[in-house]
Amino acid sequence: MDELIESMKQQDELASQQLDARNRIRLHDATIIRAKATDFWDVVYERIQTRCGEMREAFPSKANRQLFVQTILPSTDLALIDQALK
Repeated sequence: MDELIESMKQQDELASQQLDARNRIRLHDATIIRAKATDFWDVVYERIQTRCGEMREAFPSKANRQLFVQTILPSTDLALIDQALK
């Protein structure tokens, strides 16, 4: 019986160590993602802004093609604004 209890303790300890390791990795990944998110969104914003400008230039007389980018602060969300719908 002592062997069974000792085996169960070892299994619980191993499971706890594995859970701790997964949590440390997850926190590390989240830190990396958070650090790179600003740069990523800057690139995305610039690309969308460029494409909207190209649309405005390609269709200067079509209001439904006049798109503008609006940042929603303090989040990193972007919204495309269709001027024709306003």
